[in-house]
Amino acid sequence: MREYPLMLRTAIAAGIAPTLGADVMGLYSAKNAVPMGKGMELKQPFASYLDLTVSWPFTQLIVTDKFKYACYGTGVYEIVAGALVLRKSQVSTEHYDCADFKDSVVITGANKTYVRDATGALISGTNAPEANACCSFDGLLVVGNIYSWNQISNISTDSIAWANRLLSADFTMHVDNVATGAGYMRLFCGTIKKIVTLDKKLYVFGTKKVVVLELQQAPLPTFGIVKEYDIAVSSKMAVASGETGIAFISALGELYLIESGKGEPKKVGFERFFEGESVCCSYNPYNREFYLSTDTQTLVLTEDGMGQLDQAITSCGYDGTSVCVIAGTPTTEDFELVIGPVDMRTTANKVLYAQSVYGESDQLFQIGVEWQKDTRAAMSDAGYVSAGPEGMGTRIVQGIAFLVKIKAVAPTTAVVYDYSLRWKLVDKRGVRGFYDYKTASGERDGELGNY
Repeated sequence: MREYPLMLRTAIAAGIAPTLGADVMGLYSAKNAVPMGKGMELKQPFASYLDLTVSWPFTQLIVTDKFKYACYGTGVYEIVAGALVLRKSQVSTEHYDCADFKDSVVITGANKTYVRDATGALISGTNAPEANACCSFDGLLVVGNIYSWNQISNISTDSIAWANRLLSADFTMHVDNVATGAGYMRLFCGTIKKIVTLDKKLYVFGTKKVVVLELQQAPLPTFGIVKEYDIAVSSKMAVASGETGIAFISALGELYLIESGKGEPKKVGFERFFEGESVCCSYNPYNREFYLSTDTQTLVLTEDGMGQLDQAITSCGYDGTSVCVIAGTPTTEDFELVIGPVDMRTTANKVLYAQSVYGESDQLFQIGVEWQKDTRAAMSDAGYVSAGPEGMGTRIVQGIAFLVKIKAVAPTTAVVYDYSLRWKLVDKRGVRGFYDYKTASGERDGELGNY
């Protein structure tokens, strides 16, 4: 009975797969690992900034050029010399938004709009709308999801308003609109959850659609709608933005990306991680990574692909010196990769024999296999065995499909480049004619390892 090789380097280098299937390149899942171009490497869990704890979805950390805030469900605190100073008692179930104007900030949330004054106090802006979303855009303060506004009686939660008196946040509506540059616009996008900027455009995320606007400066500041997308979000915490683009989780649990310079939302997937979950999305500007977190785990989107941390992350910022992350306690510090399901492109029964790990770690690698005996059965777990100092081990199992696992227990360094399996076809009842072992083993163009 012929024994075939199967190399898994392409699946490993691809990171976590957005969908599952026999022809999908990538990992089923990972723990404390991220792609690094030619494999997967260890990513150590974060220590939480100032030892601030996670009580999902808080603590929220806001980092601007000059200020830092720690936000809770009961209030907003400014971080001064490493200590928390209460700036506003406020009950909230969602994160706050912050518009940075260098020497001052505007914070919105829980149907309130606050401006930081010279003493550090958070005060109400002049005739400011009571809003739940905000951002700075080309010299303007833009707010959305407006709860109430004394300047407009019929304002709604699908409206935005703007003003150019930044430090005073003066939204007084003058007859000629010149004194403050204030204005407003209804978008009919559902309740506005988040407003962010990218490539000189304003992206407004609502519970019905995403609206893209451009600023028109003549004769007075106003906005024009560029495009609309029928993609809904259910929470402001489902959206994160940075210099590389925007990542957001739709109300259906689907990850979308808007890349800088492209502008179009691209559906990526990963519903198996986010569907029905409360999420917090944040961006690390230093490492150029997105953290897409539930209350138990975080997917890490790098420039090389998707990895995973075994801890919750509520927020992230960079203060010019260090990365500041609010992170929960990891459930494990182990490095683990799960590849599959692997079925060698046939549902006939196969037997796995010897396995080898190609990588480096300060701890011995362990190998494990889960197998499915037929299409009606769930996966069974054979457990882990040591791969030894040579990276070789044996886990003999029989089934129609397999999840192949690699683990190192609490390492300080770990990287995996490739993984090889030796297998045999033991059930040939489903085989018709000549069985193409090259396709089954992943051999294409004379090279192994493209599964």
